[in-house]
Amino acid sequence: MSVTGHASTPGSTRPRPRWWRPGRPQRNRRPTRRPARPARDVPDVLLIVNHTGVPGDRDPATLAGWHAAMSTLADLPNVAVKISGPCVPGRPWTVESNAWIVRETVAMFGPERVMFGSNFPVDGMFAPFRTIFDGFAEIVGDRPDAERHEMFYGTAQRIYRPRLRGDGDG
Repeated sequence: MSVTGHASTPGSTRPRPRWWRPGRPQRNRRPTRRPARPARDVPDVLLIVNHTGVPGDRDPATLAGWHAAMSTLADLPNVAVKISGPCVPGRPWTVESNAWIVRETVAMFGPERVMFGSNFPVDGMFAPFRTIFDGFAEIVGDRPDAERHEMFYGTAQRIYRPRLRGDGDG
């Protein structure tokens, strides 16, 4: 699971996550229940899973571990997911390589707890911004308009409550 901060931040003393090391697949990733602990311990606090829970490579064992961990989190009503950065180092971003991950995330959490986000400029190593966001739109293109609105706008608006210029105090 992704956590706040980033191991590649200049000056960071934390090691880079395994998925970030080119040529090293995340095979046999074991599902973890640890990310669910904070959400269970503090149910009044919203936990946002970043980068689609870092699904890693597309090896079936890796995806099974990712799915088990995400399913555990999906059972907790105070957990939401930002679908962003589901990239595989060394491979271009494609609808085909990400559709199952996106659809499973939406199926587990529901459109009201899912929001599409950007991991740019990092994701620029895998595809242009337009390719990724058009790909997200294609993947959920069969969903009702209201659900797509939630995933591309409503969930983030409700959770982050951004204020636009001209909205009150600003």
